[in-house]
Amino acid sequence: MTFADDGGRWWLAELRHSVELLASPAHVQITHLRRNGVHLDELALAFDAAFRPVTSPDERIVMSPAALTALSALDDLLSALDPDPALWTDEALATTPEWAEVRAAARRAGQALTP
Repeated sequence: MTFADDGGRWWLAELRHSVELLASPAHVQITHLRRNGVHLDELALAFDAAFRPVTSPDERIVMSPAALTALSALDDLLSALDPDPALWTDEALATTPEWAEVRAAARRAGQALTP
């Protein structure tokens, strides 16, 4: 699907879903990951897959400056996460300050995306 097909609504829905999952409590995230048989990095990859097209200069959809700022801050946090495998476990997701900060940033981004 392209932006031209629906004016970016599908991509925006994907972005909202990704942000909502990143903002969810760790136990919800872990349940989602296990149910779908994917690794923790999929949370970041799903956000990236939705965020990049939505904000590309060629296909940008109309979004408030506050939403773009909050989404960019979330993107920066995810990009800066240490690649150390110890940070990419269910236990780390539930207990580390890095993941708590990601959840807080995702909540702010979700609030900024709310119409």
